Amino acid sequence: MMSSLFYGLRNPVIHHLLNLEVTSRNRATVMSASTFMGQLGFAIFAPIIGYLADLYTIDTAFMISALMLFAVPVLFMFLRVKKIDILIKNTP
Repeated sequence: MMSSLFYGLRNPVIHHLLNLEVTSRNRATVMSASTFMGQLGFAIFAPIIGYLADLYTIDTAFMISALMLFAVPVLFMFLRVKKIDILIKNTP
């Protein structure tokens, strides 16, 4: 249920930003690529969650996937901040 809620909150914002930033000539292609990447992510992680559900329980599998969905963006945020700090320090 939470994923549906977040999808419902995220999707209009993403489409609004795409409408602002992408020219109308390329908009369909960009939106199609965005949808494809989402489906690709699901195709990769659904079997992993299924394997975890077989190994443990469905509740544990969803808890692990929720932790991964939270931890990965936080990790990338810290890596990006570190990269920006390195670039700033190397600027003359």
